[in-house]
Amino acid sequence: MDVTIIRADGESERLTNCEKKMAVFCAINAYQHYDVGGRPEHVHRITEAQLAAVNRAMGARAPHEPWKQAGLLCNTLDKLKQLAVDDDLIEMSDERWHQVRPLLAAL
Repeated sequence: MDVTIIRADGESERLTNCEKKMAVFCAINAYQHYDVGGRPEHVHRITEAQLAAVNRAMGARAPHEPWKQAGLLCNTLDKLKQLAVDDDLIEMSDERWHQVRPLLAAL
């Protein structure tokens, strides 16, 4: 299955082989470190442990220093307080997504 999405910059992007990619992620349990190791100690902070968990799950290497310099790492973020703790990007309604999206964009 292929999906076309509209990015934040307004451009469209085609994502290909979505089902196959998700099957591989599930088969290797790619999100285990994120789901378990990335649980926040404080719901209004992004921690180094969470960033490391995202890097492991995504096979990424997001450096910690830019997050620190931007004040996003290990500080209480007032903008996160505007999000409900139980907001789920996968299961939320379109209406809720349209409320949450500007908050995420502001972050």
